[in-house]
Amino acid sequence: MPAYVSFCTPKAAGSASGIHQVRKTVSLAVGATSTEQVADNEFIVIGNTEAGMILAAVDIGTPDAALNGIPIPSGGVSYPIFARRGSVINIKAAS
Repeated sequence: MPAYVSFCTPKAAGSASGIHQVRKTVSLAVGATSTEQVADNEFIVIGNTEAGMILAAVDIGTPDAALNGIPIPSGGVSYPIFARRGSVINIKAAS
């Protein structure tokens, strides 16, 4: 099962969900790096549908989730991650 990455724009302060619009949602297999990049004023949310914990790294260039990944438990969703424009996402299995 893959991890799902949603690229979102924030709503005005005081909104219930904080999400104004989801521009795109992509499916990433474990070990993959997204080709979709974070745009200006976007944040990402990562959902884990894998059977085990995954690590997710977000950076410009070649992020490595094994070195500095954010842990996301099986069935879990990351907190909103604000990243620089042009950042990509790398997903790895947690060992």
